[in-house]
Amino acid sequence: MSEDSSQRLYEYLTPVQVQGLQDVQTVSNSGRHALALRADGTVWGWGSNLYGQLGDGTQLNQATLVQVTGLTDVVSISAGVDHSLALRADCTMVGWGANDQGQLANGESPQHFTPVRTLLPCRFKGHPSHEHHASGLEQCHVVP
Repeated sequence: MSEDSSQRLYEYLTPVQVQGLQDVQTVSNSGRHALALRADGTVWGWGSNLYGQLGDGTQLNQATLVQVTGLTDVVSISAGVDHSLALRADCTMVGWGANDQGQLANGESPQHFTPVRTLLPCRFKGHPSHEHHASGLEQCHVVP
């Protein structure tokens, strides 16, 4: 991506339609990148990708949608400053992007360009995006 097109990622001062995005269940925005969870359980992102937070296996900023590589059956998403997290229907939590402060909770390298499983056990009551409680003593349950 050229320097000119990278700057275009930040030049919109009024809302614009995200082209190609449909059947969206929820959106999460970090201020640098955004994620959208589609009804089919896939996750799509756009924006800054310096630390791999779009999960497409690259570090290229994206002004258009890219699908997070190999990620399906997602029920909840969260875009952090330079990382991203997703909860899957089987109760596994995955993360990608920056990990220099342990954001991905996997005890591994400083960053991941595609999703990796976290070591967080979790419990959800109600809708996952509303009441998240992580505890080392509890198993993960998603209750509709």
